Amino acid sequence: MPIPSQKDIRIPLLHLIHVLGGASNRTECCHILADYFHLSKKEREELQPSGIDRKFDNRVAWARNTLCDVGFLDRSRHGVWQITVKGTKELARLGLSEKPFPVTVSASKQSALFVTGKLKQKGRDIEELFELVLAEIAPNGPKKFPDDFIDNKGRIDFYEV
Repeated sequence: MPIPSQKDIRIPLLHLIHVLGGASNRTECCHILADYFHLSKKEREELQPSGIDRKFDNRVAWARNTLCDVGFLDRSRHGVWQITVKGTKELARLGLSEKPFPVTVSASKQSALFVTGKLKQKGRDIEELFELVLAEIAPNGPKKFPDDFIDNKGRIDFYEV
């Protein structure tokens, strides 16, 4: 498949950022969109005539720029590709706001997409997730070594270690 045009990238990019919780970055978007468009390794690596940037990544960046110009994405934070209310309304108008992003990716990438997308959509950030994991593995709080592992007779409770 030839590398898609900037125009062909715009709506899938907007949809992807929405599914990823409303914000993402260039690397993540380019990687997932390359899978979405079924680009070969050669197409993914093809360079611009300048030899500096990858052609597909450059087109994704320009598609993002156009989405910013029309107000669908916010460019106020460097490195953060964030959807606006106007962009969310456009996805709703297109019937895409409740649909998952249609991409077939490897299991590890699906896990990453789930973590970055579904957890952000539920309002959980990394710190909340960390607190949930910590509460599960240490419900009584963290222990201090060696004090909490040695009983009053000087024996070590290896089961706890």
